[in-house]
Amino acid sequence: MSKANNRRQTNKCPQRNWGMAAVIAIMIAMMLIQAFWVWIVVDLNNRVAEQGRAIETLMQAESDRQQRDMHRQTAAVVLTATAGIEVQAECQPEFEPLDVPLPDDFQLLVWELCGDYETFLSQQEFFELILRLMWSESSHRVNPPDNSNGNGSTDRGPMQINSINWGWLYDDHGLDINCPADNIEAGILILAGHLNRYQCVEHALTAYVNGSTGAARMGGQSARARWTMSHNLGGGEIS
Repeated sequence: MSKANNRRQTNKCPQRNWGMAAVIAIMIAMMLIQAFWVWIVVDLNNRVAEQGRAIETLMQAESDRQQRDMHRQTAAVVLTATAGIEVQAECQPEFEPLDVPLPDDFQLLVWELCGDYETFLSQQEFFELILRLMWSESSHRVNPPDNSNGNGSTDRGPMQINSINWGWLYDDHGLDINCPADNIEAGILILAGHLNRYQCVEHALTAYVNGSTGAARMGGQSARARWTMSHNLGGGEIS
């Protein structure tokens, strides 16, 4: 009897061991599943947070662009400092749109910007010169196609701003050349700089098209600059 009991007890031990192993395996599996779900939740939270930051960045960029556009509206409602009465700003009486294929609101923008950048030309002369240059560059199209140059650079917008200038125009002046209004102001800023440097319209136009180095090599003269100066906009030739 004693030997038989020993055999029965010996046979039960493996069963108990297998049961314990199964319980441990189940616990480990549950821990792994729990860890997996925790990882999924954390990953989803990180993705949501990243998308939120991206959306916030885009909204801030759009807000900045809209603020810049507001400064260039053709008419603005202003509050008087004393009475707080809203009045409608009127166009300057000297401004008259020219008979060119450019919307009057863009012509007004050009007129106002030409008054903001001082050169040896009068505001009217500078205004007509910019419209002549815009015709030469883009035929007065507000959104012309890009022009690819042989040196790998690209000209863009109504003033055909070269890609070599895009970075500093945005960093130093907040001008986005993809925005037509900013593109026009960028061209005015660049040409005003050349006019003030060379004190000569032909030299300034040559530098605008060919760069300062190219203009120096050409002696500040070019047939394209002379054509731009003489292009008929309903006014006289600019010399």
